[in-house]
Amino acid sequence: MLLSIELIKGEGTLLDLQKVGSQDISLSYNAPGKDSGLLVFKDKVGSYSLYIGRTKATFKVTETAPSPVHICTSWEPSTGITEFWVNGKPLVKKGLKQGYTVGGHPKMVLDAYGRGFQKAQSLVGEIGDSYTWDSVLSPEQILLVQQSSHLNPNVLGWCVLADELKGHVVIKPLVWS
Repeated sequence: MLLSIELIKGEGTLLDLQKVGSQDISLSYNAPGKDSGLLVFKDKVGSYSLYIGRTKATFKVTETAPSPVHICTSWEPSTGITEFWVNGKPLVKKGLKQGYTVGGHPKMVLDAYGRGFQKAQSLVGEIGDSYTWDSVLSPEQILLVQQSSHLNPNVLGWCVLADELKGHVVIKPLVWS
């Protein structure tokens, strides 16, 4: 499975999330029996971590908070190469878990790290969009998504997700892009 992920605040997956005003953001993509198959976590302003199979790569970036942040990450298992883009700008590529597979029948959780939903490890903010593809997008395609151009996801689209809302969750129209 190749994985690309996009955030805003296998064989190729791209996920695009938008958020504002959070000190941490979490996306968890796991198969049964494999916690932290893929995890994106905002450690603090300017520091993001990508975990593949419990192995971590950290990316440092200059960002202004609080404001919408667009993040894209991709991971190619055959080479282990991972990329991180912030607001349309690529950061240094890193190697992470070459040959690893997430496994079959994965589930994606937006909000919390691991099995529990602890306040300190949960998203407090806004998410605008989330998309997943089965191939890594080109730099041009990443920029199109970052600029809010529609690029049909072939695995997962935000608007077709089956939601399970827990706690105080309010769904409102997006007021920023």
